Amino acid sequence: EALGHDWDNDFTVDKEATCEETGVKSIHCKRCDERKEITTIPAKGHVKGEVKIENATESTCEKGGNYDEVVYCTVCNKELSRNTVKTEAKGHKWNNGKVTTEPTYAEEGVKTYTCTACGATKTEVIPKRNMEYTVGSTYQDISTNAIYRITVINQQVEYVCPIDKKLKKATIPSQIRIGNVTYKVTSIGNNAFKRCKNLSSITIGNNISKIGNKAFYNCKKLKKIKIKSKKLTLKKIGKSAFKKINKKAKISVPKSKKKSYKKMLTKKGLSKTVKIK
Repeated sequence: EALGHDWDNDFTVDKEATCEETGVKSIHCKRCDERKEITTIPAKGHVKGEVKIENATESTCEKGGNYDEVVYCTVCNKELSRNTVKTEAKGHKWNNGKVTTEPTYAEEGVKTYTCTACGATKTEVIPKRNMEYTVGSTYQDISTNAIYRITVINQQVEYVCPIDKKLKKATIPSQIRIGNVTYKVTSIGNNAFKRCKNLSSITIGNNISKIGNKAFYNCKKLKKIKIKSKKLTLKKIGKSAFKKINKKAKISVPKSKKKSYKKMLTKKGLSKTVKIK
């Protein structure tokens, strides 16, 4: 007769359960491979480990970076989660800067800053230097070929004389620029054109209210004068200001001032042969 099964007292694990898969256990026969009470062993489930940092790209001064936060199972080492985190740009760390181009009275300067982290540079404009003038200070202006004297700080100047005494034509402007300040040209100095033997034509700007003694004295070739200003008075025109200019000279004045200017200029040395229109 058959012997019959001789069963073990305890279960035998036929397949171990893993983090994700179920296992199997059963009671075996001691004599053969027969099994009974086959039972499923539940999956164990993953065991989360600590967060690890991977694929880190460091931020720079101008560009952001990123890194991955990754969690693995401590049992089977399977990746359980991955989260990419973006980081912001660090921003430049500028030093105190260095003046690379000194400002002048005519030109702006440049200050250069360097990033202590990456070596990048940036620049900023340094304003032109302000002219530090006091009343009586003189300024040589190449663009108008003239020397000026400060009469009211940051407001008014006097036309002293031309730089080139051999000039044939001259213009006394209504205003000039000194540094960052605009000055009105309000007067013509004493003897301003006295030695300008070749001067034949001159234009007097509309801000002139005073003409000095002998300003145009003995300018024998001076034939053409244009006066734009309406601010002149007898007291403000110096002695012999127009004496001994060319007898055939023609003077153009504002229409509203023709009559009064003719009287004034004649009293200040202008020849009666000079025409005023």
